[in-house]
Amino acid sequence: MRLRSLLFCIALFCSTINIQAQKNELGKVTIAELEEKIHPVDSSAPAAILFKKGKTVFSYNEKVGFSAVHTYEFKIKIYKKEGLKWADQKVHYYVGYQNLKEDMLEFSNAVTYNLENGKVQKTKLESQGLFKKKINEYWSEKTITLPNVKVGSIIEYKYVLKSENIGEFPDFAFQFDIPVDYFEYKTEFPEFYIYKTILTGKNKIESDAKLGSGTQSFDNEYGQTRKLSYKQINAFYSGKNIPALREEPYVDNLENYRGVIKHELERIRMPEQPVKDFTITWEGVATTIFKDENFGKELSKRDFLLEDVKKLLGNVESLEERTNIIFKFVQNKMNWNEINSCFAKKGVEKAYKEQTGNVAEINFILLNMLKLAGVDANPVLVSTIENGIPVYPTRTGFNYLIASAEINGKQILLDASKKYTSPNILPLNVLNWKGRLIKSDGSSKEIDLVPTKASKEISNIVAIINANRKIDGKIRIQRTDYDAYRFRVQNAAKNQENYIEKLEQQLGFKNFGLFNK
Repeated sequence: MRLRSLLFCIALFCSTINIQAQKNELGKVTIAELEEKIHPVDSSAPAAILFKKGKTVFSYNEKVGFSAVHTYEFKIKIYKKEGLKWADQKVHYYVGYQNLKEDMLEFSNAVTYNLENGKVQKTKLESQGLFKKKINEYWSEKTITLPNVKVGSIIEYKYVLKSENIGEFPDFAFQFDIPVDYFEYKTEFPEFYIYKTILTGKNKIESDAKLGSGTQSFDNEYGQTRKLSYKQINAFYSGKNIPALREEPYVDNLENYRGVIKHELERIRMPEQPVKDFTITWEGVATTIFKDENFGKELSKRDFLLEDVKKLLGNVESLEERTNIIFKFVQNKMNWNEINSCFAKKGVEKAYKEQTGNVAEINFILLNMLKLAGVDANPVLVSTIENGIPVYPTRTGFNYLIASAEINGKQILLDASKKYTSPNILPLNVLNWKGRLIKSDGSSKEIDLVPTKASKEISNIVAIINANRKIDGKIRIQRTDYDAYRFRVQNAAKNQENYIEKLEQQLGFKNFGLFNK
């Protein structure tokens, strides 16, 4: 009797596992799932990710060596009209490598499921629902629009991203603005590459890592099949019932709280080769970055700027005045190409000649001119608000670069890539808690980016009530620091007459004078 009960329990357990496995596979959609009207945990959710699965493995060929293959699968339920936007999916991929082939991205298994007359109706994505466009010289984008999506639908899709870039992986996000019922992420890393795992967010997840074996079959230059065997680290991460991440009062950057798994290359230890360390300490980060030819080398190219610096400064002795003159010159001369980066892509000389460059190139030019002027200037690595915060030593956690000038013990932060910034007034998306000032000797220090001085908007009204019981008068609005910067950005395309006319309409006034600084 006990044996029969035990066998029943084992059968029930196996059945439960099988049901769970089926539920988290593409193509397994039930009538019950399609009939579900609201999310069982979050009734306000317009949609929910029923599962997201990811896997990162390595492939090998003799010419290139190891490449990374990232596979992602999604199953999403639409509950409300506001959730229909999830029918459009966009994925960016990098095409701007100098020494590597561009990333390859392919969508598949894109299907919409609906309940029609009590039966599951399946609509596959056709080729006309797939779009590709080039964003700029470094990034491209593929978009899919799932067909026949309506309230109650379930959509599924899969994509594979193949990249020769094994030093920087896409982040695996598992928290969105809709709830996630279940996620899992598997990685298989060859023993030659040691990665640091960084988890952001406050969600409880399960993880496990084991040492296993890996093999790669490849053809050599003579067409013979060879096999490469090695040890590998197999890791598994999973979680369930991840709540939606929504805007809250007094939260300055929501991205800093999103649940994300990140991997960064920390060490390479190939057989019979010296070990290469990248990011164990902040000093290692600084040293590694300065060794990059698109960073340290570009910060040493100054000769072509010397004549312009001499013309600009003349007999100016004050270091602070020199800094202001050079900053304004670079800001006016250079034009940002809307690409954020910590590294030069086309080089500072070419950027200077063309008067166009990315954030790093423009601020490298600023740094080089400041150094020629005798100013103690150094680069500061920044992660913008949308990029999150690098908590641990990292090379790839930063995506932006500004300049720091130290004069008489006072630090001045500068960004010449934007037209309306000024010394110590940075773009708003750069104010992401902390930056990392690095020097060529490998030293570094943390820099506060958030301003300590409050910006002000001061309004002054002088008015009289005339004999006709109408109010005549003047309004003076004075803005300082970041309030002034925000105003300049928002009204850059307007002239004073149009601005005053619009303000009069908003206030209901017709006769007043306005002075704005």
